[in-house]
Amino acid sequence: MSVPPPPPRRARPGSTPADGSGAGPGPHRTQVVVPPSATTRAQRQADNRPTGRSGGRSGGTRWGLVAALAVLGVVVVAAAAFFVLKQDSNEKSAPAFKASTAVDLQPGAATVAAVENPIELPTDVRDAALATLSGYVDTAIVAPLRTGKADSAALAKVFDEAAIARLVGTERAILLDEGLPKAVGKVTVTTPPVPLTALADRDGKVVLVTVGVQLAVNARAKKGVIQINRTGSFVLAPDPTGAWKITGWTLTTDRGGPGVTPASTPASDTTTTTVKP
Repeated sequence: MSVPPPPPRRARPGSTPADGSGAGPGPHRTQVVVPPSATTRAQRQADNRPTGRSGGRSGGTRWGLVAALAVLGVVVVAAAAFFVLKQDSNEKSAPAFKASTAVDLQPGAATVAAVENPIELPTDVRDAALATLSGYVDTAIVAPLRTGKADSAALAKVFDEAAIARLVGTERAILLDEGLPKAVGKVTVTTPPVPLTALADRDGKVVLVTVGVQLAVNARAKKGVIQINRTGSFVLAPDPTGAWKITGWTLTTDRGGPGVTPASTPASDTTTTTVKP
């Protein structure tokens, strides 16, 4: 009677045969099969991970593209913000055109026609007359060249009420540089020394001052330079507050340049205040 062979030993899950082979030729060798439950979570996740559309590439390419577009957007926004800030900074730092070009008014020969004893032209009257002429340059020449029209309130500080009433029609065209191509660049106003002739009453008080006018204007517009030449004289008188203002004039105005009809305006009459000695 033969003795049956001993039963084969069962290998533990995950172990390998002692001789390193998966299944030997003998009847007592067993093949170890790892059950599906033994796969790790990482393997299952790797098996379930979607692949890319091209050659098995992962979806990371898509996320990389999205990230690159996001970075590009940030760069564009930052560049736009820098441009706006730079432009605003340039606008703030750029020098603004002033209402006046600071015309250099130097007094020329000064004479006084006195009823009795001859006198010299008082310095304060001379300076006040030149200040009025400077105000005229600001309000009647430079400001209209910049904006196209003179400001009525500003004109009232230079002309008295009677003169303001005359600033219509031809007289207005002679005195004010309105309706011309707007100056967008430098405006220069030059004049030689200004002659002044005054009239004094019996008490030696100056009641009228005639100011010589010889103003040369060059204004740079978009299409070129505009030239304006104004010659003649202003008659100034003190208003009730004592401020010296223009009350009359004798002027000839010549204008030329792109967009300006090269024609001269006729000389206007002079309106003065009669002072009894």
